Amino acid sequence: MIDLSCHLLEGVEGGPESFQGSLEMCRRAVGDGVRTVVATPRWAAQAAAPPLSFAECEGQLSRLRREMGGALGLKLGFALQFGAHLPGLIEKYGARLTLGGAGTHVLVALPALEVPEGAEEVWAAIARLGLTPVVGRPECSSGLRHAPERLDAWVEAGAVVQLDAASVGGTYGREAQRFAWRCIERYAAASAVVIASNAREAGAQRPTLKSAAEEAARKLGTRRALALVEKTPAQIIGEANRAAHSSSRSPRVNLTRALAAALRSLLAPKTLPEES
Repeated sequence: MIDLSCHLLEGVEGGPESFQGSLEMCRRAVGDGVRTVVATPRWAAQAAAPPLSFAECEGQLSRLRREMGGALGLKLGFALQFGAHLPGLIEKYGARLTLGGAGTHVLVALPALEVPEGAEEVWAAIARLGLTPVVGRPECSSGLRHAPERLDAWVEAGAVVQLDAASVGGTYGREAQRFAWRCIERYAAASAVVIASNAREAGAQRPTLKSAAEEAARKLGTRRALALVEKTPAQIIGEANRAAHSSSRSPRVNLTRALAAALRSLLAPKTLPEES
């Protein structure tokens, strides 16, 4: 699987307190069947610079790659807090703000309560720059839950929706869960919805990408579940060819009888490198 949003880096909001905490998160991800993680530190609204310098972010990721010994792909992205300044910020920094550095999609975090004014204009401006907005955790926005037609229009105009695995599992309540499944049912056919872990420090207990994928497989079947956690995320970060190869591998272990072989292969635990 590919996890498009994870608070993996230390020294930023929601991240672990130490490098060891980041490393433990990586090991847990591999154990859950994740092959690539995009670290997405939150870029505060109106901030002119990232929460950590690009060099610091890449330095942490390089160290984690060495420790993981190739067991986990690690990429950088940002969760950009919504604001009218976003098009200008993207013009300034370019592909460095995109998910996985692929130069195609930017993850945008919305306010929790209200649908921001001028959202459509911001999405259009981002599109004119040649990028696709990924609307992060819309199911957690009470404003969008009460005005779902706004989100429908955004997706119709080209936006992609990123759901939180915890919402899919019901951690944030029934309203958020129902809205998450509404998004899956409406947008999956257009490859316009994905699920990410939004994982935080390793000690936090919350549903994983694996559990969300299993639930999706039970409700939707293997092919549609794979699109949410593997195929569409791979397209977003430019790994579509690798995803096709991954989904064709033979299964290594049984996860549940309800899951078909292809999903079982993706979610199978992998061998972790020994601690140094």
